[in-house]
Amino acid sequence: MTSRARAAAAGAAAATVWGLLEPLDQRLFRCDYSDIALLGKAVTRGPGWRPLGFAIHPANRAVFGLAYGRLRRSS
Repeated sequence: MTSRARAAAAGAAAATVWGLLEPLDQRLFRCDYSDIALLGKAVTRGPGWRPLGFAIHPANRAVFGLAYGRLRRSS
């Protein structure tokens, strides 16, 4: 696996874990903020916002992982 693929996979995996743990964080810290809701509702207000948010969040973090990997290699 190339370093770019590893960086993208790491970003997507981290976002997936974060999304799965987000309800626990919301209960623990008594906060209703949600990255999944923010991203999903930016695309649609209908009942499909949650699956869209879960799809967008890892994709967004995969891009971030690629950018981080690129910056890391250049420094």
